Amino acid sequence: DAHGGYYDHNGAYYPPQGGHADYEQAAGQQAQFAHEPEHAAHPPDWQRTEAQLRHEQQHGQAPAAQAKRAASKRATGSITLMCLITPPAGTEANGVMATLKRKVPEGSKLAEVIDAILKTEQAVADLCPDKAEVTDWVAPAVVAAMWPEVSAKGVPAKVYAFLESAQALNDARNIQTPQGPHPCGCRPARSDELVWAMTKIAEVLKDSKLEKLFVLMVTSLLKRSRLSCIQWASMIPGSALRTLLNGNPLKEEMCAKVTAASQQQAMLSQYMMGTNSVVAIAAVALDVAKRWSEDMAPEDKAFLAEAASGFTEWPDLTVSVARGIWDRSGCRYIVLDGMAKSKDGAETAVRHLRRFPKELVTTQFKALWRGPGKQASFLYLYEAFDRSPRKYARDEFIEAMVSIFNAPEVDLGAAMKAMIEDWDLSPTVKRDIVIAFVSECRYLETKPPETPERKRCFIWTVSTPDEPAKAKFPNTSFMDALLFDSIAGAVSAGRNVSSGLADLLEAALLLSTADKIFRWAKGVLSKDPRAADDFNRFLKQYALPHMIDLLKTAAGNSKAKLYDQEKASILLEKGVLWKHDSRECGPYSRPISGHRSPVDFTQLLLGYVTLDLTLGADTLWSLIQAIETGSSSKAGVFERFAPQQSWLRMALATAIRRSTGNENLLKSKLPSLLGYYAFFSPGFQGILYNTNAIKAVEASTDSKGQGGNKDIVFMLLRAVLAIMSMDGGAICADWNAGVQVLDTLSKALESGGGTAWQLFASILDVVCTKELPDVTMEVLGDCAKELGKSGQLLARKMANNSGIAKLLMDGTLRTIGASLERSKPIEWSKSLRSLDTVIFTLEFQAKEDFQLAQARFRWEVRNTTHQRRGLWGVLGAASSIY
Repeated sequence: DAHGGYYDHNGAYYPPQGGHADYEQAAGQQAQFAHEPEHAAHPPDWQRTEAQLRHEQQHGQAPAAQAKRAASKRATGSITLMCLITPPAGTEANGVMATLKRKVPEGSKLAEVIDAILKTEQAVADLCPDKAEVTDWVAPAVVAAMWPEVSAKGVPAKVYAFLESAQALNDARNIQTPQGPHPCGCRPARSDELVWAMTKIAEVLKDSKLEKLFVLMVTSLLKRSRLSCIQWASMIPGSALRTLLNGNPLKEEMCAKVTAASQQQAMLSQYMMGTNSVVAIAAVALDVAKRWSEDMAPEDKAFLAEAASGFTEWPDLTVSVARGIWDRSGCRYIVLDGMAKSKDGAETAVRHLRRFPKELVTTQFKALWRGPGKQASFLYLYEAFDRSPRKYARDEFIEAMVSIFNAPEVDLGAAMKAMIEDWDLSPTVKRDIVIAFVSECRYLETKPPETPERKRCFIWTVSTPDEPAKAKFPNTSFMDALLFDSIAGAVSAGRNVSSGLADLLEAALLLSTADKIFRWAKGVLSKDPRAADDFNRFLKQYALPHMIDLLKTAAGNSKAKLYDQEKASILLEKGVLWKHDSRECGPYSRPISGHRSPVDFTQLLLGYVTLDLTLGADTLWSLIQAIETGSSSKAGVFERFAPQQSWLRMALATAIRRSTGNENLLKSKLPSLLGYYAFFSPGFQGILYNTNAIKAVEASTDSKGQGGNKDIVFMLLRAVLAIMSMDGGAICADWNAGVQVLDTLSKALESGGGTAWQLFASILDVVCTKELPDVTMEVLGDCAKELGKSGQLLARKMANNSGIAKLLMDGTLRTIGASLERSKPIEWSKSLRSLDTVIFTLEFQAKEDFQLAQARFRWEVRNTTHQRRGLWGVLGAASSIY
């Protein structure tokens, strides 16, 4: 009521005693009164029947109840006004009335008042005994009703309007409920305290430029959280509060109680934590005014005022961001961040960005909203533009940043390094920023400026008649090395960000080339072997799972195209640098089509294989094992990324030769081996890296002193690889197993020399061309032992009978082929044991001249004088049998 007391829904009256403690005391007295024996049997008026009430009046019972009823009747108008002007913060008055109506008995006077309120405000005025005019809930009327002292100070109307629109006065009104204090939990305002607060707010609103910004910030913060301004006020240092709160009556009272500055500061900070919204807004206003006058230059104030005029609301504004706006770079960054997230504001933000001084845009600045001591740069705005509903907003931002960094005095490397090594920034965002920036520069390097749909002509210089137009773009050739160095530095320093570094490694592999990756890895190995070991651990623990996830996800779609020969030719044959067109495909992390371009996988595979082989990380075998699911000797999934005769196969073969140090390794035949499942297994890699073992086999195949048979060496390696791929067991995991197999076969065939190797090649050919699961290294070894003996015999026969050497070799090879066709692999060595007999038979068969013998026989038959007829029959039968 007008005296400060109030009534609960049962009609119980609480006198004006003020404060939470007094409220509790009054509530306790009411509870004690209800339980006294002489009153315990008397329920509230609205629960009594009319007969009970008449009986009590006639016999003088329940005087307290009668007094309460009388007080309730006197205060009906005040009750109505209080209900109207003090709804809980964040609620609608009708909602309050509807809630209250459910708690009030039908037919009571209060119920009638509530019904009238729910209908029209004019009806409320008609029902009030004093005919009080209830016009609207404008703040000045509210303040005049509750705090007459404030209205007497002549506070400008726009202060009232501002506070009421922000619903800040709701937190200051002295309202209590039987369930506890005001719903917002803040301490109600004293009149003198409110006078001080509104006066300070009025002073800040005198500056027209600051007024727009201040009102926008406060209203946006309060929409986000009702306690935002209280949070801001509590974050102001206590030493600053001692100055800002000068004249505040509560501050003067608190500081009068203690003299120590530290104690005063602590009390003031505590005071701000529990104050109401109006006082908190005043503290914020004073803090803002101080920063506005001390830290902002005229051009900064003009920019903020212009930006505030263009905002209707400030989405995602937080207290920490708002407190960081008072910096030349910070204010521009924060404003552009807010603009970029709206469809219409993104284009305006880019225009502002291009007009900013380059020294502000291209350097780091303090970003307190990110945490103590944290910094940021305008490159971080990519994330805001990426979230913009405006199409191509992120691309327009990147184009603007490329043009800004296109100046000799700008240190792009320092800006990129600071961003890449900011471990609080999302690695996915960093990857997208780097890829988009470098891709834009590479696009400008390879495309003419006249492309109309891209509208990038602002980067190009105006040409003169004697000088053609020249593209100007920042040099980004260092970017891949910067990424690799940053990753290596973070890994060696033991930063707990290794999982996020896999995204940066992906960017480095895409933006680099096989040659540069090889040189970087060789440099790390020679300069700091320990750093190379750390990097290898990173590859095994984090980069490998990342690559597996990328490749398995892509291969999961059986219809997806994972290789493009034409684009791979541009990339690998013509040497055009990889780039990503985000306008056409969307940002790299979120392609429009839902899957990445085939050329992305081509670049990633080549880069990762080169890096792994050069550093000796030994992760490729695990990669193949993870993505392959079939039981064939061929790597079916890998072949989808790198088909036979593809440019990627040839590039991978080059990387393998370079890492082994043998540039002539299998020459043009090496790419065909890449399709086998076990190619990257330690067992087979041990063969490729053991140049001496391969040379020894090649030398043992030499039968004519011509330096060995490279074709047989290739067939041997292919057969061993095929068996390894079918087996997939311990022999694949042992680095020395493959070399031991070569050594065993060489020794078994050594006695037969090159001749034995020629015979053994027929077995190797069957193993390579047919997937026979029963063929094992043991079977191959047993066959080599038998052919070693037979090869020795055949070599001797061929040497003694040079005229029939070819017939002997061809016949023996045909015999071996027929034996392999007729028998199972486990029986091959047994069938080869009779090869000596075959060789002797072939030798004597080769010595016979059938035509000469036939002619001789026919001459003798014609010249015989007896049994001529029978001899002709014998000769015919013998010829047929032969």
